[in-house]
Amino acid sequence: MEQKMPDIVGPVGMLKCMAALRQLPTGDSLLVTVRDADVYAALVKILSNDAGCRIALEATLEGHRMMVTKT
Repeated sequence: MEQKMPDIVGPVGMLKCMAALRQLPTGDSLLVTVRDADVYAALVKILSNDAGCRIALEATLEGHRMMVTKT
């Protein structure tokens, strides 16, 4: 099942994203658009090192779209 999250802007948005990922059931995905370059870099670094997540990245005009699937 795919869940969408409002745009991620700033550190508070990153915390909300991480909380949503912790609650995500195995096999489900979370689709987010990150508009802040620093937050995007931090999330990519964190999620790339997380063995329990698989990420797909796409650059868009609005920001960076991330599809995070919990494995």
